[in-house]
Amino acid sequence: MKLYLLSGNGSLKSWFDETIPHFQNVEPIPLELPGYGANPSNAFGSMAQLADALLDMTEPGQEIFAVGINALVALHALVRRPNHFSKVYLLAPVGAFLEERRFVSLMRKPMVAKFGHFL
Repeated sequence: MKLYLLSGNGSLKSWFDETIPHFQNVEPIPLELPGYGANPSNAFGSMAQLADALLDMTEPGQEIFAVGINALVALHALVRRPNHFSKVYLLAPVGAFLEERRFVSLMRKPMVAKFGHFL
């Protein structure tokens, strides 16, 4: 069984580096959504497009653990395909319409995101 790991704002796979060796019953697979980390694609402009990207990146019937804003992306994915994930673990999902907030729109700009990650 695979467990997809989706961290919060920024969605860097390295957020899970220290935990990966401790998984025993599942195969942990950290993900980076388009526009974050080593996934340079900026082919998204909405939460719905991020949800579609998440669904495309994952196999049906597997588990997912999502944090913060990306827990909201996982919820959007579940609305689109309710049975795509066999189990869903959400940690601190954040509010609706978050994609309209200034910080999130700023972090979509590659140079701003790189600077934010540097800080």
